[in-house]
Amino acid sequence: MPSAPRVCALCLILAAAFGAACDAPPAKEIQQAQGAIDTARAGGADEYAHDEFAAAEDALKRAQQAVQDRDYRLALNDALDARERAQNAAAQVGDAKAAARAGAERSADPAAGRAGRESAGPRPCRTALDD
Repeated sequence: MPSAPRVCALCLILAAAFGAACDAPPAKEIQQAQGAIDTARAGGADEYAHDEFAAAEDALKRAQQAVQDRDYRLALNDALDARERAQNAAAQVGDAKAAARAGAERSADPAAGRAGRESAGPRPCRTALDD
C-alpha cells in the first residue's frame, strides 16, 4: 500500500497540473473557432445562416476579451461556443441554399404552378341555361 506522503505528493502534482491547464489561454480552441468561422463564411453562412453565424462571431469576440481579462475558463467556454455555433451555421447553409433554389425555380417557371391545376382535366363550360 502506498505511503501517505506519496499519495499526498501525487495529489499535489495532479492538482498543479490541473491548475496549470487553467492558467494558460485556450489558444488552440480560439484558433479552431476562428477556423470554423472562416469555413462557415466561405460557405455563405453569413448570408444564409446570419443569426447563428453572428452569434459565433460574437462568442469569439467574447473569448478574445476574456483572454485579455485573463479569465481563461470563460475564454475556453466562449471559444467552444463559437466553434459549435460556426459549425451549426455551416450546416444550416445547405438547407437554406436548397430552399432558396427551390423558391427561385418556382418563381422562374410559373407554368409549373399551373400544371397541377390543369392536370385535373378540363372544366365544363357553364352557360345561363345550366342554371
